[in-house]
Amino acid sequence: MKNKISDNDEAPYEMQILNERITRIEEVLLGKGGRCRSLAIGVESSTNTKCSSNLQKGELIYLFHILMEEGIWFFDNIDEKKNRSQFQYFIERHFTYSGEGKVQHNIMGTSRHFSECRGFTYKEKQIRYLDKFIRLLNSKKEKLSRT
Repeated sequence: MKNKISDNDEAPYEMQILNERITRIEEVLLGKGGRCRSLAIGVESSTNTKCSSNLQKGELIYLFHILMEEGIWFFDNIDEKKNRSQFQYFIERHFTYSGEGKVQHNIMGTSRHFSECRGFTYKEKQIRYLDKFIRLLNSKKEKLSRT
């Protein structure tokens, strides 16, 4: 039986994992654990830390789409569908966006926003976003020019 305590009174592997997770939770609550330390034990994992943004979900995706579409950033510069898929996965896995009350939310379901970027329906929305982004870049350029 897999979960039975062995003859040498060693706890089963699943219990060891549970004990280690509880210990890490206690460390975090007591201020001893690192904020980015993963609670996943016994499995290969990476940190769950994500890059937060002050942009709304659509704005963040528009920015990535522009960088992808213009060939500035890419995962696969030959296969357009694969590149888009990998970008969507990357965004969902590594970024959060600013929702109501400036609360950070995980990004899920980027397909609709990526499709909006390609369609003409949301063309005006994208132009307004680009104008806003251009103003931000021009402001940065002016600040650099003054120094």
